[in-house]
Amino acid sequence: MTATCKTRLLALDAQDFHALIERMPTLAAHLKDTAEARLADTGAAGGDVAAEEIAQAAPAEVDGGNRD
Repeated sequence: MTATCKTRLLALDAQDFHALIERMPTLAAHLKDTAEARLADTGAAGGDVAAEEIAQAAPAEVDGGNRD
């Protein structure tokens, strides 16, 4: 992909990323939907995002982000 305007790149390690999506279930849902749509567009489940990683966002949607 190529950016069409000035952008900033935010890099998070896995631990910080998972902490962020646990605090923001709407972000987790948006990322999950976006990833699924992009995978559908490519026609392959083996792109740069694994299906298992996408599925990790599902618990946050179901229980509002509480994994206790």
